[in-house]
Amino acid sequence: MEKFKNMKELNEYIEWEAVLVVDEPECCSVCGEPLKDNAGWDQYYLAEDYTYDKFCSEECLRKFLIENFLEEEK
Repeated sequence: MEKFKNMKELNEYIEWEAVLVVDEPECCSVCGEPLKDNAGWDQYYLAEDYTYDKFCSEECLRKFLIENFLEEEK
């Protein structure tokens, strides 16, 4: 890669060639909250035997399973 001759070239490169990437965070399948912990890491619960949806808490997972897979509530 070539070096920039001056700040003008560097700034023009950023303006014309750099790409801003924004990834939408994955969200809980029940409440819609982002699946990030306080440090910004992805963190979620799975119930692979029933679904590949992701859940922010055990409570959201429980609600989902009750609504969709618990027979005694029907």
